[in-house]
Amino acid sequence: MTVPVIVVPAVLKRDVPIVRPYFFDSPESFEPMKTVACLSCKTSNIDPTPQSVCTNCGEPLAVALFQQSIDEISKVTARMQELTAPRKSFYSFNGFGTMLLDYRALPDGTYETTRWVIAMMLPIFPLATYVIRPTIEERGYGHHTTRFAVLSKRGLSAISVLRTYLLAFAGLAPLVLGFLNSDKINRAMSGPKAFGVMLLTVGWAFYIVFFKIPNVGKAYKKITVS
Repeated sequence: MTVPVIVVPAVLKRDVPIVRPYFFDSPESFEPMKTVACLSCKTSNIDPTPQSVCTNCGEPLAVALFQQSIDEISKVTARMQELTAPRKSFYSFNGFGTMLLDYRALPDGTYETTRWVIAMMLPIFPLATYVIRPTIEERGYGHHTTRFAVLSKRGLSAISVLRTYLLAFAGLAPLVLGFLNSDKINRAMSGPKAFGVMLLTVGWAFYIVFFKIPNVGKAYKKITVS
């Protein structure tokens, strides 16, 4: 039995280009272009080889390629050191536990800080001094987390310990004295003035305990977590 075959000729309009898709053999076959900046004129050169020269000034690119390789190795090494550095978990809950206080910036961008046992956010006694590399500070509803890498552990710094105790005393002394002498203050001042003085002492204590004693400053990159 013979089956008839109908041939329909393809009709193409003039001036319409035929776009033929290009298929990669595998996802791995696609590699992004590599650019290297010329050390002399800073021009970006695409996919150079050690024998290439700059497309703008004609300078050889071998040194620039070598420097780029060194920079990439340094980045990988720094990342591995950060991932493998010993880490500590300093935990406190509702103002009780352990906490890093008295951050002091070092010339290389790291920080020296002392781990304290705290109660009601007040420093009780020091445990050790560390050199750390702060990374991220997360703040959200009901929690506050700081992330850092511990680079080394040092003996306690007498200056840091003394400074922390003095700051705690300076922050709490006006509040405690005001509370113990509240009757005398009320007799010496009118009601609103006495209330204003008490508010000032509370604000002063809050500033010292939550800001001055930790002295975190701009050590961490701050992000907000909902």
